[in-house]
Amino acid sequence: MFSSPLLYHAEGSFYSQRARLGFEEKGIGYRKQLVNIHVGEQTEPWFIRLNPHGEVPVMEHNKRIIIDSEAILDYLDQIVPEAPRFTPDPSTDEGAKVKHFKILFKSVMIELITFGTMLHPEIESGKKLLTSAQVQTKFGIAVKRMQKYAAKSPEMRGIYEGKIARTQTRLSKMLDLETCMNSIHHLEEVLVEVEEELSKVSFQESTGEAPWLCSRNFTIADIYLSTILHRLVAVGLDQRYFSGRKRPHLEAYYQRVLKRRSFRRACGSSNSKFWSWVYPYFVFKFKHSVPSLVGIGILGLAVFAAYRYTDKFQMIRDKF
Repeated sequence: MFSSPLLYHAEGSFYSQRARLGFEEKGIGYRKQLVNIHVGEQTEPWFIRLNPHGEVPVMEHNKRIIIDSEAILDYLDQIVPEAPRFTPDPSTDEGAKVKHFKILFKSVMIELITFGTMLHPEIESGKKLLTSAQVQTKFGIAVKRMQKYAAKSPEMRGIYEGKIARTQTRLSKMLDLETCMNSIHHLEEVLVEVEEELSKVSFQESTGEAPWLCSRNFTIADIYLSTILHRLVAVGLDQRYFSGRKRPHLEAYYQRVLKRRSFRRACGSSNSKFWSWVYPYFVFKFKHSVPSLVGIGILGLAVFAAYRYTDKFQMIRDKF
């Protein structure tokens, strides 16, 4: 009997979007557990024990832990072999093309592009989700939080020290304008190639002829490309790269992706500030306040019972 996988994810997480889209494309029922990355829940000891890298998504299935979105997509190919594969046989023309674009999209430094738009006013975008000061404060708080966890859990000190070093290195790269600009220029080159490839695709809805990037099937190349375009919209770089007839074939591709049921279910709320920031915050606060609420409730019941039954016992004693 097939057991439902459990996916630890964050709504706005770029890599979580890839994993969720994979589940929806395969039509696999799965359970989800929200991890609030904005308050650092991914660095709490319980999660570090699942994934020492402290990153989402993580999938748990049949006592196996899979900690990378690409590995999760490969695993989904294995457990649903009858469905079209995300990664076709590379010895075929379709598989070779998918492999090429998969490698190309993996070369896109999405984190540098995401945070580069916030850290550097020189990088023009329509949206600034956070200010430069807020981003740096966020990273500083994350480091202090992990230092606290390391002090409380000596057996995990080495893991936390490694995570702290990686976090500081990431911030250092983001603060370097040249590094961020190189990532942006590289993305430009990638999308030039994609636009050229899409210009060769003649979309015939009636026949189903090659409607996606590499074939008529929605492959891992499409999962990667669609989530990249969705992130560019989130950080306000879509005008720079593809919308407003900048690259008409990419724009048309993205509009078709938005109409795809699997994408709406997996990523439809990812760019929403409420669902990506506000809702996870309240879920986190409620989850961490439940023990206190239960304690208060028990104490309240005890006080009520003591008051009520003490009063009754007093009435009985008065009769005698």
